[in-house]
Amino acid sequence: MHNDAEAQPAYVFTGPDENGAVRLEMPSLDPNHGGEFFCVTLGTDKDAIAEAMCRWLCENGYGEME
Repeated sequence: MHNDAEAQPAYVFTGPDENGAVRLEMPSLDPNHGGEFFCVTLGTDKDAIAEAMCRWLCENGYGEME
């Protein structure tokens, strides 16, 4: 039997929207929110977002910086 909480992704990237904004949506871990998502706007600078994501992956052992 599958647990619905385990079936949800840890995070979802959305966008860019009509204004060019990219967002990161994460499920709320608070049981009082019943699976609602938190949404964080990352901005419109796709290159800066990609660089920050790459840096985070590299700092945590998942990639290589050029």
